[in-house]
Amino acid sequence: MRVAISTTGLDLDAALDPRFGRTRHLVVCATDTETSSHHENPTAVNAEHGAGIRTAEFVASLGVQAVISGAVGPKAMQVLRAAGIKAYASSATTARAALAELRSGRLTEVS
Repeated sequence: MRVAISTTGLDLDAALDPRFGRTRHLVVCATDTETSSHHENPTAVNAEHGAGIRTAEFVASLGVQAVISGAVGPKAMQVLRAAGIKAYASSATTARAALAELRSGRLTEVS
């Protein structure tokens, strides 16, 4: 499964960003590998309103099946659900730790 993780930096060792819609960075990786790619969130800074919705649309365009963040707002969740993308909330300190939580089944899906 391909997962997008909201982060404060460029790789899996970056801190998990608790803000999904306003995160500046998204690290995308497969749950079965440590290979990852970095994507700048194009809506993080410029969007006055609707950042969560636009971020969810951007994440959907990346072809992921899930997202991990500290929190995902209700409007962004609607977009993710419509795209068939699962969302997981984590309080892990790094993206790598959040991915480990997902792999081990310790994260529950946000509804």
